[in-house]
Amino acid sequence: MLEIECPEYSASAVFKECIPVKRDKNLKTRLEGITADIVAAESTYEAKAKSLAFYEIKTEQGVAKSVTTSEMEDLYVTVFARKSSPVRKKYYDKLMLTPRNGTCPMCGQRDVSTLDHYLPKAKNPSLAVTPINLVPVCHECNHTKSEYHPAAADQQFIHPYYDELPADTWLVADLDQTRPPALRFRVSPPNDCDKTLAKRLVWHFEELDLAKLYASQAGKTLAGIAEKLKAAGDRGGKDEVRFILSEDARSWSKANLNGWQAAMYRALAGSDWFCEEGYRYLS
Repeated sequence: MLEIECPEYSASAVFKECIPVKRDKNLKTRLEGITADIVAAESTYEAKAKSLAFYEIKTEQGVAKSVTTSEMEDLYVTVFARKSSPVRKKYYDKLMLTPRNGTCPMCGQRDVSTLDHYLPKAKNPSLAVTPINLVPVCHECNHTKSEYHPAAADQQFIHPYYDELPADTWLVADLDQTRPPALRFRVSPPNDCDKTLAKRLVWHFEELDLAKLYASQAGKTLAGIAEKLKAAGDRGGKDEVRFILSEDARSWSKANLNGWQAAMYRALAGSDWFCEEGYRYLS
């Protein structure tokens, strides 16, 4: 999971640029009439974001009884997200570029491929084109979240724009002494971590099935470094193997302390069994 910069574009500016693209005069008039509601919804969102209480934002049936949910969803699909739309080029495409290295901030592994409505547009239509509610993610995370609206404080997905994650290590890998060796990943928040955030980290990790994703990626990586570790062992035994793994752990930890790669190399370097013999069972 990664934190990214919150977009500076206002809901008012985006919404006003979306309206002229629609051809239906009646719809345009009704959309113009709810501009204040769109701005108010953004203000409420920002207020709840300060206390990370998105679950307190109520779901809606349309906006101000004059624009339906389906019409707001259509505004997002046919104007904001449509490839030929000038609005997409100005806002959607720029939001897609915010994650570092194009990596999904929800899983920290796969490539960004779409924008996710943190609060779903089907349940919060007034936020359908509000930039602070739009997070660049991978297809899998977007599909898994689907139309989920948080039900409680400890059942909210981590919000990449607003959540400040613990500065210390909270992603841990456990090594199974099997042939071949395997890694299992889990969240272990530091003792001084806010209790609600700690629960949310675990909940986020489990809901997106990240343990399975990370274990799969780790398995592929282990197969790829097998020959390198065997050569290191032949040169200098367990000390050389541990040195290489420790260097990789240091490098990956600097890039992303709580990335699965950093957790994996920390676990491998810290295992006497793996450094002495386990690495020889990789293939």
